[in-house]
Amino acid sequence: MEKVLTVSIAAYNVEKTLREAVDSLLADARSREKLEIIIVNDGSRDRTGEIAREYAERYPDTVKVIDKENGGYGSTINASLGRAGGKYYRLLDGDDRYDPEALRNLLYFLENCEADLVMMPFREVRGRESKIVENHPEIPEETVTVSEFRLKTVGLSSMHGMTVRTEKLRGLGESITEHCYYTDTEFDLDCLVCAETICRFDQPVYLYALGIEGQSVSIEGMRAHAVDMLLVARSVVDRYERYEKKLTGGGREMAEATVRHAVSMAFKLLTLLEDGKMARGKLLDFESFLGEKKLEVCRKGSRSTMVRIMSLCRYRPLWFWRRAVERRLREG
Repeated sequence: MEKVLTVSIAAYNVEKTLREAVDSLLADARSREKLEIIIVNDGSRDRTGEIAREYAERYPDTVKVIDKENGGYGSTINASLGRAGGKYYRLLDGDDRYDPEALRNLLYFLENCEADLVMMPFREVRGRESKIVENHPEIPEETVTVSEFRLKTVGLSSMHGMTVRTEKLRGLGESITEHCYYTDTEFDLDCLVCAETICRFDQPVYLYALGIEGQSVSIEGMRAHAVDMLLVARSVVDRYERYEKKLTGGGREMAEATVRHAVSMAFKLLTLLEDGKMARGKLLDFESFLGEKKLEVCRKGSRSTMVRIMSLCRYRPLWFWRRAVERRLREG
């Protein structure tokens, strides 16, 4: 029996949260029959691998484990996508969860769905508080081509609200950058450029945990991994350039939003680097790289008010821009 959905779990030193993540997928017996769960143990140094193998032994028809050397988030996608057997494919971090009831409804929806990409809202969870992120509510529930709709407002597409047809994504032939943070942005863009048809499922399945110490979305995490954001931004721009001619309508608009976000974030995070000389050099190099691409989307991504003023000042004085960026990032 073909599995309806493959869920790839990125698992690195998540012994404290992995059981909760996997249990949220296995909570419903009917869901288990339709699910393939691939836990990618990314060189963990705690009990993550042991816990993953326990689940594989208990649920051999549902849970698979890939043990590998540490290669970062992108490497877990590369590893699991190569082995995914489900009709559709989506991601789950080892410290996040799914809503079991919404997952059961999603599986039923996917059984009868033929769209290449299914977009849906997701829920951000911070302690006991949560909020729903809509993730392009203008996409219709019935399957349409990506050229048939237009965005009402500019917004990011997030992997937390994406389910993609496995063969479409695998057929794109792209690899996610390894040993690098922020590579979910590459995954987001790959899902958008491989899809010819799209629809919407209107329930939040993914429960995205925020406020965890050490997360890359903290100011400290952003500073530590600023160069990774630069690598990802360059990769995203190159990807977009390869597929620009095939992108139309709402699909193009969503892809452009992803590129603009990556470019803008690279400028901002490079400003956070403590080594001012290195930061300024990388900022100038990145600006030159974008100029050589001659893509309108790159120009827009690098022309926010702050980035435009920084560029006019040739990124001097950097300490001033660092404080301004930190303030804006804290304000969200």
